[in-house]
Amino acid sequence: MKRILVIGTFVFGWIFGLLAAPSSDSYFDKANKHYLNAKNDSALICLDLALANQQDTVNEYRQIIDILLLRSRVLSNLTFFEPALQDAIRAYDISKKHKTANTLAISLMGIGKVHYLMYNDSLAESYMLRAKEIAEKKELNKEMMMIENSLAQLYSVSERNEECLATVAKSLEKARLLKDTVYIIKNLNLYAAYYTNLNRYTDPIVTEYQVKVKQYLDEALQLASFQNCPLLTQKIYANYVRYYRVEKDYPQALNCANKVIEMCEPTHYTMLMQMYDHLVGIYANMGDVKMTINSHQRFYELMRRQSDYTLHRSLQEMKVKYDVQGKDQEIIHTQMHR
Repeated sequence: MKRILVIGTFVFGWIFGLLAAPSSDSYFDKANKHYLNAKNDSALICLDLALANQQDTVNEYRQIIDILLLRSRVLSNLTFFEPALQDAIRAYDISKKHKTANTLAISLMGIGKVHYLMYNDSLAESYMLRAKEIAEKKELNKEMMMIENSLAQLYSVSERNEECLATVAKSLEKARLLKDTVYIIKNLNLYAAYYTNLNRYTDPIVTEYQVKVKQYLDEALQLASFQNCPLLTQKIYANYVRYYRVEKDYPQALNCANKVIEMCEPTHYTMLMQMYDHLVGIYANMGDVKMTINSHQRFYELMRRQSDYTLHRSLQEMKVKYDVQGKDQEIIHTQMHR
């Protein structure tokens, strides 16, 4: 009788554990929320957990692709470009295996975006154009909107101005038709960055460009305020910093830079270094020597920490791979000597 009671208790506990354990879906939802809140470390933990028990089956492969592509974006934010590229390629391989056009296009775009961040512009464009070709052929409007936004970013930094404007206009038009607020904001932000870049090399500045920048950023910020999405708000304020520096309104530039820093995790080194680099110029123009030196020192401290963080993460990954290989060899050895 006691044994039956113990077994019954065990079975009940096991079933309760299964019911109570978070599913891959809930981990993915949490990860996406952390990502939109600009909490990359927390998002990465949830994505690793979401992926842990997934299998490449007919029922689960789309979820795996979503997880891999989100993890690729998170890893890119943390400047872990090699594993980010591996995740995007893996998502592409699964999409190709199951012959799903929309995820195939987005995976190719994901590969291209990592190459873009690694300054492999020609390779990035090649992947994005392949993605665009699939989206056009299959009439995938949402995917086309996303790909055009990525291409416009690439054209902007490459100073291919006419292509950039034409492409971002198409992406914004699709975003408005689809009522995709996130991509409306992204495209408005891209327009603002484009016109800010044009004024970097003009003396005196072109007032018309500055008016456009302010209009785009104000609309983007208004939309972002309804979304409660720090990831988007962070990038808008980063562009406000550049806008106010061009305007030589250094107190406002300082205010916006500090807002971005407040929204950053300590490990979001790319954005933090960008802001402290701005602060060096802002404080120098304000005549604050002490804070100029302080910001300069903080910038180099962040560079050192980023290097240490990247090395630590790489060593962790190597250890995990070594441990897994060791366990595999142990299992094979045990099976051979049975």
